[in-house]
Amino acid sequence: MQLATHSLTWLRDPTLPKVTASQGKGPLVLRIIPHFTLFWGYSVVLTFLLAPFFTYNLNGRIVSGREFISQTGIPLVILGIMGFAISYSLWRGAIWSRPLMLTALLFLLCARGWIGFKEVPDLTTGLVDFFLDLGNLSLIIGLLLGVWYLYLKSNVRDYYRSLANPVYDAAKEFE
Repeated sequence: MQLATHSLTWLRDPTLPKVTASQGKGPLVLRIIPHFTLFWGYSVVLTFLLAPFFTYNLNGRIVSGREFISQTGIPLVILGIMGFAISYSLWRGAIWSRPLMLTALLFLLCARGWIGFKEVPDLTTGLVDFFLDLGNLSLIIGLLLGVWYLYLKSNVRDYYRSLANPVYDAAKEFE
């Protein structure tokens, strides 16, 4: 009889896992980014599925969906994988999410340059156009802001310290 009551004690007094300050709480931007990067990853998958049915404007010329995928497929696949990896790492509270986000921004900048340099005959003109393009300029500014936010902002720095060392100020609330 004692054995039967002991096996049912978990129903009366369930033991829930302890949630540390680094899990489920963190800087607001780091809680929002996984939703955008997940959308980013799914949009890449959707682009690959729907590409054969549309035409695209690539470097000022109209190309078919197959041609678009043949020229931009490698960077798109890498960016899609990075989008899913960033979402996963931030939801898991992994400390490697910080360099991964900066790597994704850097790769996005390189991918824009790689796609743009394919049809530019003069490299000097291509470099000038690359840095004068507002999309690339905004990515460079975003990369600098990402470095500032992820490595220099105090609450984000404390959040990643608490991920690396759960004893470090674990009761601190992150905003």
